[in-house]
Amino acid sequence: VLGIWSCIVFFFVHFNGFAVQETITTPLVQDWFEWGEVSANLLFVFAGVTNLVCAMLLSYLSAPRDYNARASEAASRFSGDS
Repeated sequence: VLGIWSCIVFFFVHFNGFAVQETITTPLVQDWFEWGEVSANLLFVFAGVTNLVCAMLLSYLSAPRDYNARASEAASRFSGDS
């Protein structure tokens, strides 16, 4: 369950990086907070780097994993799951 929620959160950050940041946030900080063009672009670059890191984490977390069947069986016996 933790892996599913992690993927959902990372996908949300990934989506936010392209959709919201490019179309809303950059012009908004220029108009409302009177940021310069360079500062707004640095914010966009930071969002892009964050987006890249989240995309790599999403790729890593969603990749199929090989697991040790004996360790899984021992863990299920230890926890009482049949």
